[in-house]
This record gives sequence, structure tokens and C-alpha cells, in this order.
Amino acid sequence: MTENTRKKWTPGVGMGFLRACVANSWIEQPIFFVDFEGSQLSGILEYGVAEVKGGKIVSTHTRLCQATGTVRPEDVAVHGLVARDLALWAPFADEWEFFARLRERGPLAAHYATTARYLMQIGRYRFARRYLRAALAITSVKPKL
Repeated sequence: MTENTRKKWTPGVGMGFLRACVANSWIEQPIFFVDFEGSQLSGILEYGVAEVKGGKIVSTHTRLCQATGTVRPEDVAVHGLVARDLALWAPFADEWEFFARLRERGPLAAHYATTARYLMQIGRYRFARRYLRAALAITSVKPKL
């Protein structure tokens, strides 16, 4: 801000407009919710991304990934992904550019069950149900909502 600009600007004038711009741009900003399957031992075996803009899911993307380590039977029981079925897929490390492009467009947000439980606890039931439905719908079998 130049000295001339500082003299002309009056505190409080235009702040409502500024708040409206920030609020509108935040609502229209795409947010990419990401969910991963896998463990520290196996590496990321599958990921899903839901793009939310204006409070609506506008796109989804999912992909299976080659295991970088051992997929234990207890992990298979949780997500149903078996190492031999993933052998022909590229490893997750190949997705660096994809996630970098997403980040250029908007923030990344991790899907986390604790978040959904918290929303239920504070009384945001409708939003929490919508959040859980969207997260559960993103799978390799059904990649589109």
C-alpha cells in the first residue's frame, strides 16, 4: 500500500465487501477430499478423490495401486484388496503429478472417520450423513457417484 492509498482508505469501509468476497470464493473453491486404503507395511493400495465445489460433489476419481510391501491377512479383511490382484497396477508414487495438479486447483482434505463422528456429535447430522455416503461410494468397483 502506498502512502497515498493509506490516506484515502478508511478502516471499516469496504470490509463487508471483503468478507463477502472471501466467503464466496471459499464456497466456490474446489476442495479435494482424499481417502486411502493400505497400511504402513503395504503402502497405499487404493485411493479415492471426491472434488467438492459449492457444497456439491462435482467429480470423483479412484485407482488401485501396486503394493510396496506385505499385505497382511488382517488388512485384506478390512479393505478386501489382495497383493496379487494389485501386481499389474502402477505404484502410488506414480501419482505425484496428479496430486500436484489437484493442489494447484484447491486444498486437499483427508477423509477421516473421526471427522464424520465429530460432525454427528455436534449435531451436523445431515452433513455428516452426506459426507459418509460420498466417502463410502468411492471404490474401485464403483468409481463414480
